[in-house]
Amino acid sequence: MFDHGTDMDEEASTAGLAEAVEPLPVTSGVGELVDLGDVLTMLGKVDWAAIPGEQLVEALADSTVLRNRLDAVDLAINDRVARSMVLASTGDRNVAGFLRNVCHVPKVEASRRAKLARRLGSGCVEATAASFRAGRIGFAAAKLLADLSDKAEVGWAFATNEAALLVPTAEGEDYAFFEKACRRFYEAADTTQGDLTDRRHDAKQKVRVSPSFDGMTRVDGWLPTVEGETVSNEFERLRRFLVDEETTAARLKLGRDPLPSELARTADQRSVAVLASTGDRNVAGFLRNVCHVPKVEASRRAKLARRLGSGCVEATAASFRAGR
Repeated sequence: MFDHGTDMDEEASTAGLAEAVEPLPVTSGVGELVDLGDVLTMLGKVDWAAIPGEQLVEALADSTVLRNRLDAVDLAINDRVARSMVLASTGDRNVAGFLRNVCHVPKVEASRRAKLARRLGSGCVEATAASFRAGRIGFAAAKLLADLSDKAEVGWAFATNEAALLVPTAEGEDYAFFEKACRRFYEAADTTQGDLTDRRHDAKQKVRVSPSFDGMTRVDGWLPTVEGETVSNEFERLRRFLVDEETTAARLKLGRDPLPSELARTADQRSVAVLASTGDRNVAGFLRNVCHVPKVEASRRAKLARRLGSGCVEATAASFRAGR
């Protein structure tokens, strides 16, 4: 009643199923690596000094992408070896040990490569792995993203931001900017970091004023976030005030808009003057010590400014502003 087909059909069906489920033979990948080795041998014989400058720059960019892609392939092999039992025949307990003992890779580098290979092969950082395989990011960026994804305190945020934010930043910005962006992402996403950050800031905050033998004084230090922002804003306000004062004086003297080099102070000298003014307890002291206004005149101007700004003499202030 039921037609089971011929033995030949059954064998063909079994063979087709086998072809569908079996991976490519290992020798195919090994052969491609041999071919790649031949290409690298040829590239090693190129006289790069004879290449025109523009083409040489393009070659450098291309070689960087290829190195990234080759790194990704190397880590894929690394991960596959780690997940198989093939190392039992070599006597090495893990891939890092094999890299150290057989490939003579330094211990720290071997551990870093083995760890990154395991993370990329876990399927938890698909966007990172894809970008790495395409050569758009390098080993350092891939490792930073993999390490970030492995932190339980920010894992929830990494999963939703990897493809949309973090990987595009790694691809489009220089590494220093990307590293800073990852650090900010971690601090923003980790809700457990608040107290630790406050304690770290408390431990780091300091200001040192150190007189030197030649009569100068060195000032350096770290301020907490809120206090630092307050000082920074006030510092910039006073610096801008000095720039405006010096620009006005130079314009009256020259009859035109002055160049920065024609102002009374350099930018560094102006910063020193602003810092020195913080020792003054009032505007009059600032006018005396920084703007070089005579003491009596400085006191008179500060007192009048305070009164005009109090709102008690509106008509007087309006007439004064109008120049009447």
